[in-house]
Amino acid sequence: MPVLGAHVDSSGGLHLAFERAKAMGAESIQIHPTPPGFWGSPKLDENRIATFKEAAAKHGHPPFYFHAVYLINLAGDDPTLRQRSESTLAGYLKAADDLGVDGVIFHTGSHKGAGFEARLPSITEHLQHVLERADPKSARLLIENNAGLGGCVGARFEEIRQMLDALDNDKRVAVCYDTCHAFASGYDERTQAEVKKTLDELEPLAKLERKLKGHEGRVNCVAVSPDGAWVASGSWDKTVKIWDMETGNLKQTLKGHEKGTSKLALAPDGKQLLSVGNDRIGRIWTLDGQTPAIELTIDKENFPARAVAWSPNGNTLITGVDRIHRGGSEFMVVWDRNGKEAARIHHAGKRLMGTFSIAFTPDSKE
Repeated sequence: MPVLGAHVDSSGGLHLAFERAKAMGAESIQIHPTPPGFWGSPKLDENRIATFKEAAAKHGHPPFYFHAVYLINLAGDDPTLRQRSESTLAGYLKAADDLGVDGVIFHTGSHKGAGFEARLPSITEHLQHVLERADPKSARLLIENNAGLGGCVGARFEEIRQMLDALDNDKRVAVCYDTCHAFASGYDERTQAEVKKTLDELEPLAKLERKLKGHEGRVNCVAVSPDGAWVASGSWDKTVKIWDMETGNLKQTLKGHEKGTSKLALAPDGKQLLSVGNDRIGRIWTLDGQTPAIELTIDKENFPARAVAWSPNGNTLITGVDRIHRGGSEFMVVWDRNGKEAARIHHAGKRLMGTFSIAFTPDSKE
């Protein structure tokens, strides 16, 4: 059974968090070992390390994690800030390893409008330096998903997966899933069914790099069949691939999108797949290996499609476009499953953000 923990006060000494966690019934522990709004890493000496390890042993070594300071930004354009962030994170990871703490949870930061792809090489370089400087033997870095505001990196699961990919799936780097941040980023968690759907989307992203090696570009999106037997993956390499989930073997290759496939959605019966891309085209595939795809012209102004949803009854699809930083009247397009446009839903006024998530009510009416 999963353990249930809490963020615990560590004032007066890191070792005191164990007793405080026990008093509240927490089975795992997260702390801020230094004030989260100020620069600095935990300062240790032999006495503090010994005291902490003694308390850990007394309480049965429960899972224990540091949360790094919120000032860290490995994705910005200020080299001084990035270097200070790297040094702080390296200090955190070294301290965690010295104490026997399981890992350090941190936020990657914000690209400040430069775009994730543009900042990924710099992020990767700094994370590699953190690992080299701390040289942890057991503690891990845990990339926490962000809330998606102000260009924050890691709001989408695909971005976290790309960071893991860039680090060659280093076993010293893992993921921390924040449910509040995920919800703020458009991942629905309001019902048991939606929670399962979100976790199903998260799980394959971690598995794909370890099992599915057929794409020439990075995997950007996935969709899992209703029975969990196969998974579809879209990439920057202009293909959509269908894989056997159990074996990882490639079953089918579909034509992707000229500028990369950004989102996939499956019909509830698993017989059709909708793909949209960083061009203005959507495609509805009938997964029989024979029927040609139905092409959808989503936006004549060539804005990329970023959000898709398929109604629970399987009769209706909705696509939404990304007009971030470009302005314009934001809208969503409603289609039937044969690719016929049924309606356009325009948002009032001018918006700058675009549509990044769409969800239906269970009865498919809203």
